[in-house]
Amino acid sequence: MLQWRKRSHNCEGDDRSTCRCTPAVFFCENSSFGDPRERDPKRVLDDLLDGMVTAEDARRDYGVVVDKHGRIDLTETNRVRALSPLK
Repeated sequence: MLQWRKRSHNCEGDDRSTCRCTPAVFFCENSSFGDPRERDPKRVLDDLLDGMVTAEDARRDYGVVVDKHGRIDLTETNRVRALSPLK
């Protein structure tokens, strides 16, 4: 995924020729096989904080529940993972 990061506040519109931006390339760290619900909840939270997934994605895809303060709700995470394992 390629995103533009602003160096200054003079970037206007989509005209990159006059914009002092630098491209930032993000790579997926790991595209492993297996049940995503076995992924370490802390790593899922890191992805959420980095903007790679939403709280809804974390719950649906990884079974990780994040509370309104941005912390992992481990009790709820364990309950969600136990009730709806992927097959």
